[in-house]
Amino acid sequence: MSMARRAARGTIWISGGTLVVKVGVIAQQVLLARVLSVEEFGVAAMVLVAIMLQSIVGTLGFMPALIQQRESPSTSQLNTAWTLDCFLPRMLQAVVVALLGSPAAVFFQMPDLAIYIPVVALISVVQAFENVAAVVLARQLELKRRSLLTLSFGTGFAVSSIPLILMLQSPWAIVWSALIGRLLRTLVSHFIVSHQLRLQFVWSDVRGNLPFAGWVFVVQVIKKLKGNLDRIIVGRIFGAEMLGLYHLASRMSVQSIRDVLNASAQTLFPAAARFQNDPAKLQPIFLAVLECVIAGVGVVMGALFLLAEPVVATLVGEKWRFATQPLQIACLAALLTSISFLILPIARGLGAPETEASGQAIGVTTFAIIALQPFWLDGWRLLFVALFVSEFLMCTYLLHRLARLLECSALALLKVLFRAIGIALAGVGCAYGVITVMPAVSETVTALVLAPALVLIGGAWLVLAVRMGALPGGMVLWHMYRGTRPKAPQSSAA
Repeated sequence: MSMARRAARGTIWISGGTLVVKVGVIAQQVLLARVLSVEEFGVAAMVLVAIMLQSIVGTLGFMPALIQQRESPSTSQLNTAWTLDCFLPRMLQAVVVALLGSPAAVFFQMPDLAIYIPVVALISVVQAFENVAAVVLARQLELKRRSLLTLSFGTGFAVSSIPLILMLQSPWAIVWSALIGRLLRTLVSHFIVSHQLRLQFVWSDVRGNLPFAGWVFVVQVIKKLKGNLDRIIVGRIFGAEMLGLYHLASRMSVQSIRDVLNASAQTLFPAAARFQNDPAKLQPIFLAVLECVIAGVGVVMGALFLLAEPVVATLVGEKWRFATQPLQIACLAALLTSISFLILPIARGLGAPETEASGQAIGVTTFAIIALQPFWLDGWRLLFVALFVSEFLMCTYLLHRLARLLECSALALLKVLFRAIGIALAGVGCAYGVITVMPAVSETVTALVLAPALVLIGGAWLVLAVRMGALPGGMVLWHMYRGTRPKAPQSSAA
């Protein structure tokens, strides 16, 4: 099987599996929002931030460096990478996180964090014993098996949280379900790859990968900060109630898109690494993927934008109806997020992690500057304007940098962007037009029946656009998936 076909199929497996998991996670968050008060939901959101930040130094970049290097890693390199990149840093961070419980409770003025955070530290202890399956399977592009790691954690986290939320009705449900999910992933990592772990350090195994690993470490820290700094700022300045609003709106839009595309990065990063010697050859594949991602995300976020009010009222209750407009702004920001998070792993795979680091830094800095100037906008408007502007600037910068790496003209990029957005809007508009001429129905029917129907109609429109040639990127990916070549146009006889 060709590398392009394996990459295409791997992307579908990884993204599809992650999408299923994230539907479960969103259901978890919806149930939590219905059970808890707005303020309690804000505390639960801060617990989730603690779970994410406990792995902020979870990688020193040596494992990604083994995926990116040209030669296959030796057993000694795998053991050294596991020791430096997994076991030691995660044990250290478990101690640090456990000690930060009380200071965090004082800083955010949320006393319950002093109890939750020390238990969160146990997640790092379990994670320290995860096998090196991710490196081995990524290098072999065995991404169907690699997707089992993502599915195991997501399934354990989402499925176990539902009964825990109903029984405990407190943020403890999130803590225990995250620990169960991490334990399940660690066990699965030992079943899918038979590699006996051993503490080892050989300087020659890491010396050549230090520059790349250093950049990856910086990028990971910035990415973790960018993904959670907004919640830290909101929780510290605006309190638990505003944090609950911000978390709910971004969880249903921006964060969901980030999670799915972060999963596809497990395919895009090793696949892009194969084109280091000739990046220009990656250009048609990138443009095809970009076109399809924008069109697909445009349909889903367009549907959510149009039906935000009934969706919010039905899923999380009347107490959250004020989250409608913030959710709509977050839907627009999610479209920009999809472009950025598609570019990031490609830039890393091409050996340009500084592009990834600077792009993430632009996003973090922009959000912080705008959010910390609360004198010209008030309340949620300030937060969601900061979210949109930071995503826009990061997206623009990353597009410019990757276009230079791939020797892609601005005209080609703009053509793909406008075509994909136009087709997505046309699909959503047609579907919404059909819905609006129907007899009036309740908000519950609109949220649970018509909203999924709108997405399905929009998806059918995209398939039709691919078949008609209006979305050529979709046809390129289809041939990559099938392992076939598109038919060349036949010239007419003179």
